[in-house]
Amino acid sequence: MISDYQPKKATIAELLSTTSPKRLEVPEWQREYSWTKKEVGTFWSDVDRFRGLFPGENIKERTYFIGSVVLINSKNALEILDGQQRILTSAILLSSIRDRLEVVEPKAAEQLQTLYLGRYVDDDKYECNLIASHPDRDYFKNYILKPASSIAKQPKVRELASRKRVREARVFFDTKINDVLKGLSEQSQKEELRRLRDVLLHHVSVISVLTDDEDNAADIFEVLNDRGMNLSTSDLLKNLLMRGVGAAGRNEIARLWREISYSANRLELSRNLDSCLRHFWISHYGDVKGQSLYREIKEHLKSHKELSGLDLLKKLQEFIAVYSDAIMVEHDDDEINSILMAIKDVGATPLYPACLSAIQVMKVTDSRKIMRQLLYYYVRHATIGARDASLLENVVYKMARDIRSGAPVKQLLEVLNDAAPTDLEFESDFEKAIVSKSNLARYLLTELELHIRETGELSVADASKVHVEHIYPRKPKDGNRLDNHDELVNRLGNLTLLVT
Repeated sequence: MISDYQPKKATIAELLSTTSPKRLEVPEWQREYSWTKKEVGTFWSDVDRFRGLFPGENIKERTYFIGSVVLINSKNALEILDGQQRILTSAILLSSIRDRLEVVEPKAAEQLQTLYLGRYVDDDKYECNLIASHPDRDYFKNYILKPASSIAKQPKVRELASRKRVREARVFFDTKINDVLKGLSEQSQKEELRRLRDVLLHHVSVISVLTDDEDNAADIFEVLNDRGMNLSTSDLLKNLLMRGVGAAGRNEIARLWREISYSANRLELSRNLDSCLRHFWISHYGDVKGQSLYREIKEHLKSHKELSGLDLLKKLQEFIAVYSDAIMVEHDDDEINSILMAIKDVGATPLYPACLSAIQVMKVTDSRKIMRQLLYYYVRHATIGARDASLLENVVYKMARDIRSGAPVKQLLEVLNDAAPTDLEFESDFEKAIVSKSNLARYLLTELELHIRETGELSVADASKVHVEHIYPRKPKDGNRLDNHDELVNRLGNLTLLVT
């Protein structure tokens, strides 16, 4: 039962001006800034459309609701458990408005700065109204919260993916505001900037949920997710792990989570960390659907006291390092790399949990055998046969666990051989196969060439030198289009490899 919490409507102005006795802070273990141009663009479009719907005084008493914010009233701050992306994005837009106001109305810019973003309390100390999460903390302070004249002082730091997204959001808002002000007189620019400022601060609102009980806040977090607030499994898991340890443990979990996030950013997986997390779970503990993953992990930790949250995170860190090498095709063994590249070419994502189990626990020679047979099974069942994906997943996901349990290689190979379509079934499927993706077509044609030249005198160069060409063209000239064009154009027999 969730109790003892205070939900209320709050404007952006009310949130960002909250500095006494405590200010807003994104805990260092929370996700870094993750909104891309898509989310930032939607945020701007919504605010701008709302501004246009109610011109002049018509906007009084009007409110545009953008979601919920969950706050923990901790000892030193109001910690943002959920909603940090909305608040940070609001601050970025406000900083863009501030810097344009500085040109036409410096006093208004200074007032906005002092009330909602931050101020110097002496020559060297700058006090922020909002503190971002650990990876972006100093960058956000120097690039966003300080006035434009202070930006030159920002430290020279490596631009992580999250910092790049902060910068891109700011550039996006600068461009949109320039579009709004283009061709206007100085007085009209003042009026437009004031109105945009007031709409964002006083008419954009959230439902703010404040609680003194951290466990209570976490329960609210989960309930919001259950009610369709679309919180990620990784966010929920990080929150769960942080709740279960003391201050020292939190620092270690925060450190590990930053390293995991860095690996995900390297792979451009920050928006798909949940997919990696699911593959990790399947590889170690068995199949689970994405929407059930968090509950499964939570129940597992509750019923397996010997596995601490910290231990789980260390296993995830080890897994994501291997996962990273697999996605980037950077294994130490060339033959395994060729299989990983083929998996990438055919889009055989369901194979990753079993392949990664093999890479992590088997000898290289055994990993090659299992991974090669997994690939052949996938091509026969899914690529050419277009058979039921759930049947393949049942076999592959069970195998991921069996590999970690030490099942004999011979037994695993027999399972894959028995599950795959027979030669006769494969030949029948192959006769009707349509291959529309060039990477997949290139893989199949390459394998055919290599099979025909069994003596090994042939090698096929990479995609930069050899490409897939249609014999009967995809876009035939007028009068040359066949009646059964769509049926023939992507048949494998109509495709060939050509040197660029």
